[in-house]
Amino acid sequence: MILRRRQGTSSPQPTDLCPEDGLTDSLVANVSRRLGRQIKVVTIPLPVGLSGVWTSTEQQELIALDAASSALRRRVALCHEIAHMVLGHGTDLEGNDEPALDMLRGALPDLDPRLIRQALFRSGCILGNPDQELEAEAYATELFSHLENARRAHANLRHNRFN
Repeated sequence: MILRRRQGTSSPQPTDLCPEDGLTDSLVANVSRRLGRQIKVVTIPLPVGLSGVWTSTEQQELIALDAASSALRRRVALCHEIAHMVLGHGTDLEGNDEPALDMLRGALPDLDPRLIRQALFRSGCILGNPDQELEAEAYATELFSHLENARRAHANLRHNRFN
C-alpha cells in the first residue's frame, strides 16, 4: 500500500507534502490524504540505534518513533519513515534480529510479527537496502528542511499577529 506503487506515478516532491504550519500532525495528515490511508504514529521504546520504523498493514500505515529520542530527533525520524512510504520502498525479508523483534512485539502486541519483521528489515536493522536508505535520507532531509522552515515562519507569523 505504498504511494508510488498504488498510484503508479512518481513520488511527490517534499514541498508538495509540507504543511504551511510546519507541524508534524499536519504533515502526517497531508501524507494520509495523498495515500488515501490512515497513518498511525506511535512513540514507544525502540532498540538502541533505531529511531523509527514504518510498516504497512491492511488497515493503516504505522510509524513507530523512539520514546527515548528528543522531539527534534523524532521529527527527523518521522520525515525519514514518510520518505520510505512516498518513495515506494518495499520490504524484502531476509535475516533475523530477534532481540529487536521481541522488543517491538512487546510494545505492539496486536501487530502481526511478520509486519514487525518487515519494518525491521526495511529500517536497516536486518540487512536493509543501502540504496533505499540513502534515497530516503536525501528525501527526508529536504522534507525536514521545508517542515522546519514552515514551522518557524508560522510561529513568527503568529507571534507578530499578537504583538
